[in-house]
Amino acid sequence: MNSTRNNRLLVLLSVGLTLILLASCSKYQSESYTIQGVDAKGCEMLSDTIFQRINAANWKHENVADSVSAIIDILEEDSIFVEEEKSTYLIVTDAAEDSTYFAFISSMNSVIFFYSRSVEMELFQENGTIVKPSNITMPLETAADCVDETATVPTPLIRTRREYGTPGSKYLVRVIKNEQTGASSFFLAIVKN
Repeated sequence: MNSTRNNRLLVLLSVGLTLILLASCSKYQSESYTIQGVDAKGCEMLSDTIFQRINAANWKHENVADSVSAIIDILEEDSIFVEEEKSTYLIVTDAAEDSTYFAFISSMNSVIFFYSRSVEMELFQENGTIVKPSNITMPLETAADCVDETATVPTPLIRTRREYGTPGSKYLVRVIKNEQTGASSFFLAIVKN
């Protein structure tokens, strides 16, 4: 009788434990993420094999902010500028320099800069004021779904994403390479937000 009772208890515990395990496993089921909206457009642009080459400029001024308007004019004259949604750009920098510059001519109120490499970025108004990004986070869907599937190991196409409120004007962009940049050239797409 004790043996029957022990067997019933063992069966009840086994069934209970199995139910608990099945219920907890539902938390760890795989999920799929799909890139959407402006991030999908940025991904599409960075996937494009047609691009415009921009040989970015280096400036040795102590305080670039004091002469932003003049620098933008020089860069615009030399065709060292980018515009939103016009093209994908290949930004070529001097390998020996950490910082590089190009002009940004905006006609939109809000844009997102998508870079194929990990970089830091500063955006200067013509008066020298630095515009702070409104968002620097990378949505999970963008990181998970925007990858180069042709590479040996799937590689993210977007490594830096910066969102700015930019009322139509001209800006100076300073791109600062960091330890993760890994190259002296990288792709850039700018999309209306």
